[in-house]
Amino acid sequence: MKISQRGHGLVGTIVTLAVICLLAFAGYKVWQSRQAETNTSNQPETSQEQELDQTDAELDSTASEVDESLDTTELDADIDSML
Repeated sequence: MKISQRGHGLVGTIVTLAVICLLAFAGYKVWQSRQAETNTSNQPETSQEQELDQTDAELDSTASEVDESLDTTELDADIDSML
């Protein structure tokens, strides 16, 4: 008794197409979720942005206060006395 393999080509083609479609769908879903993550991470909330601006301004003012309060004459005198 001979076994007919005529339908194997059609079944194999259908299975291959199904696997390709499944992989394409999975790839699309991954791409779509990464696009959504990228869009949300690139847009900081305005409260965070305002907080960063405020902190930056405070650091600038503190740095200028420190620069103004430095008196190097005593340090220069100590270094000169060691030499």
